[in-house]
Amino acid sequence: MAIGLFDRFKKNSANINKEDEQINAPNGKVRFVEFVGVTDRELRAIRDKEIGVKELYEKIKNDIMDYNRASVL
Repeated sequence: MAIGLFDRFKKNSANINKEDEQINAPNGKVRFVEFVGVTDRELRAIRDKEIGVKELYEKIKNDIMDYNRASVL
């Protein structure tokens, strides 16, 4: 649960930049990205740093979630 995790960090006196949902924690920066509607292949590509979130978003070219769409990769 990203919301619960974000709230938990907030309570632990971390320095939070709410504008881009970044936490400056004692062990480094943490950024939260919400990306709904990506395929398993696309998610793995982001995790494996084959593609960035912004680049993938530009390839999808649609803000409407379609659970039946094919991967753009």
